[in-house]
Formats: sequence, C-alpha cells, structure tokens
Amino acid sequence: MSKILIKEGRKVLIFGTFDLLHPGHIYFLNKARSYGDYLIVVIARDRNLLKLKNKQPLFLERERLKMISCLAMVDCAALGDLELGSYAVIRKYNPDVICFGYDQKKLKEDFMRHIFLNNLSIKIHTIKAHKSKRYKSSLLSS
Repeated sequence: MSKILIKEGRKVLIFGTFDLLHPGHIYFLNKARSYGDYLIVVIARDRNLLKLKNKQPLFLERERLKMISCLAMVDCAALGDLELGSYAVIRKYNPDVICFGYDQKKLKEDFMRHIFLNNLSIKIHTIKAHKSKRYKSSLLSS
C-alpha cells in the first residue's frame, strides 16, 4: 500500500490502529508530518491488537491500511511487525523521527529502550492530544 518511497528528506514514522478514523487521528497525522518530509504510517496488526488490547478492531488490518493509504499527508503505509518487539519496521524504513501519540506511553518507552540499546540516532516526539475528551477512539467505539 505504499506510495513511491523517496530516498532523500527526513522520514517520520508513526504507529497506530486507526480503526475509526476521526479528527484526532487527522490532527496526529498532520502534526507528525510537520516533523519531516515524508510520513510513514505503520498500522497495528489484528493479532497484536488482540494480544495488547484484548479486543478485535472493527476493521481488519488490510482495510485500515487502505483507508490510511488514501490520505494526502501519508506517503507510505505499511502493516506492523508480526512479532511484537522485533523492530523490523525500524530496520526497513530507517526513520529519522518517530512520533508517538499522547496515549502511546508504553510503546514509546519500548522504542526508546530499543533506540538507546542499539545506539540509533532517531529523534522522538510526543504529539499532544487533540480534544481527547471528544476524539478518542475508545470513546467513539463504545
């Protein structure tokens, strides 16, 4: 589902489920895109969501990938690693920046540990919430 992969410019990588696309997601995508020239969106695998959140998404991973791929600010969209903690997406895309959402604290900690242990020069940014009481996926899907 990727668009053409560019070789030059700052690559920004983000992670998410993006099950019910809403204005909070659009804010997150646009804000992350502002940290570089090229936005790569990694979509959470269905089986990993079941492990981590103990729930099935409304839309399957391939459907969510197609939806995200259609957005203008997204340069590349890909499915996440099959094996949690393998960090294959980091090796594949070699991002300059990784942006995390305000609610991705555990994921951010895991990646920061990986970056430190492997002496990688990747900048980390946390994107603040956009009206989190109104646009939070768990609130919208309940």
